[in-house]
Amino acid sequence: MRYIRQTFQIFIICIVFFAAGTTSAEAQIKEPVSPAKSFLKSLVVPGWGELSIGGASASQGWLHLSADAVLAASLFGLNIYVDNTRENLYTHATIHTGVDVQSKDRAYELAIGRYESIYLYNDTMERLRRWRAIYPVTEEFIWEWDSNENRLDYQSMKKNADVASNQIPAVVTFMVINRLWSGFNAYLDAKNFNSQLPTVNFEPVGLRETNEIQGWAVRMNFSF
Repeated sequence: MRYIRQTFQIFIICIVFFAAGTTSAEAQIKEPVSPAKSFLKSLVVPGWGELSIGGASASQGWLHLSADAVLAASLFGLNIYVDNTRENLYTHATIHTGVDVQSKDRAYELAIGRYESIYLYNDTMERLRRWRAIYPVTEEFIWEWDSNENRLDYQSMKKNADVASNQIPAVVTFMVINRLWSGFNAYLDAKNFNSQLPTVNFEPVGLRETNEIQGWAVRMNFSF
């Protein structure tokens, strides 16, 4: 848990320094921007590519950056919630059943939540002929709830932890989509930005009769 908090703090600090650096970069004179580099920048930090381009692209960049910050905060919060809830339910189970649940697999965690004791569970498995699901009646696996209310509390905590845990992949997926979307926008904005930059061409000037170069003419093209 401490590692997750430290990682999140480092992420926030990086965002602050990144935003400050990008703001100062926007004030500099613009030069042609590499679409590929803009795409890669936004893959690393959503919005970075657009913010590097500046102008109208910057607003999209801040949107992607803000979305990533919200998603990162959600991911951080979900991980903390899941860790705390699981720790509480393991402690709750140990106190009220006398068994260490944390060292067991998911099937065991579900079993002690559904059945009041190992004896009732094993009896049910025997009647269903699910022989491999039967647990040995040893100190390592024996459980018996001191009250049905405590068993229901365990079920509720486990359900909450599982629901939050199942949301984590969705948040990660949205973070990936946000990066790809930002990268695609940055690539297109960079190409559009470069097409609007003035181009300078040097053309020789000479006499048609002699084909001798008398000088050079500078031609500048502007796109609006």
